[in-house]
Amino acid sequence: MEKRYDVVTLTFHQSENYGALLQAYALQKAIRNLGYKTCIIDYYSTGIAYWSRKINFLKDGYNLSTVKNIIWQYMIRKKTEKFNVFRKELQLSGRFEGETIQDSEALSKCFIVGSDQVWNCDCTFEDYHYFLDFLGDNHRKLSYAASFGYSEIPPKYLERTKALLEEFDVITTREEQGQSIVKELIDKDAITVLDPVLLITPEQWDFGGIGLGKKYIFVYQAEKSNSLIEYAKHIGYKLKCPIYIVSNVFKGTIGKNIHSISDIGPDQFINYLKGAEYVVTNSFHGTALSILFNKRFSVELLKKNNTNSRIISILQKYGLENRIIGADMGHRGKAIDYSEINRMLAKDREKSLNILSDMISDNIEGEN
Repeated sequence: MEKRYDVVTLTFHQSENYGALLQAYALQKAIRNLGYKTCIIDYYSTGIAYWSRKINFLKDGYNLSTVKNIIWQYMIRKKTEKFNVFRKELQLSGRFEGETIQDSEALSKCFIVGSDQVWNCDCTFEDYHYFLDFLGDNHRKLSYAASFGYSEIPPKYLERTKALLEEFDVITTREEQGQSIVKELIDKDAITVLDPVLLITPEQWDFGGIGLGKKYIFVYQAEKSNSLIEYAKHIGYKLKCPIYIVSNVFKGTIGKNIHSISDIGPDQFINYLKGAEYVVTNSFHGTALSILFNKRFSVELLKKNNTNSRIISILQKYGLENRIIGADMGHRGKAIDYSEINRMLAKDREKSLNILSDMISDNIEGEN
């Protein structure tokens, strides 16, 4: 049996997604900074594993899309290795799978699920372990900054989601929209807190480097978008900067003054973003980190994905809705006055850390 912890967390850490791994790192660091013993459950979810699966002709068919994806996999073949190296920054439990995750009960009496889109059943392929369905009644079930991703729960997930949410002792969500969903579904007051990447200060995001030592545009393309790339080119032309792009897709990664760095690790991702002259993204975490590091940035709302509520929520929170591409094109290339935003963020950080600490300490006091 493994040693007991004050609290253990269940989140997306196996994904080769920058935001997922960085928020997992940040939440663990924040809990440790509060003085608690913690680990992340090394849970292998087949649903989450799907998004990082290797594309091949046998499973994905003999077509042009498969050919492009196989070429792309080859081009970023070092990415997996770098993500695995970064995972060494995390304290993980022993490995659990769907059939054995109930055995993780022995790790602690207190479990936190979150953050990220852990309650997005489209994303997890209805993996209800992310609702802590494997825990007995003698365990404390908590969420930190859990996100549904979508603006409303699809009907096919409603019944099961409702039943499992009712078993939580404390629910905190990342977006006010999630707070509203919980209230409507189970008539329980959820608390809105910061995404974990904002729980630690810019100074605490220190991986021993920053940028390239020159001016450049940093692009994080989470979803294929021709218009995002064209916008980045416009900013690059205006500021006379080359473009360095991290993308999950092939499209837009090649062109004049465009350099693909899509195989970098999460620590390098932070350093590139911190050193950028300007950030262009359609990612929530790309947006959140741009705010944290006081970057000039523009964000494009996703066109194919229904998870824009989380991007809109954080922009509205800090009065940055005009950074949305198409909303107010007058902001192109302009600086942002972060003085008031930083004050608000510091206050929100303190509040969120107090809520997180109280959730955990209530469990410890209950055991004594």
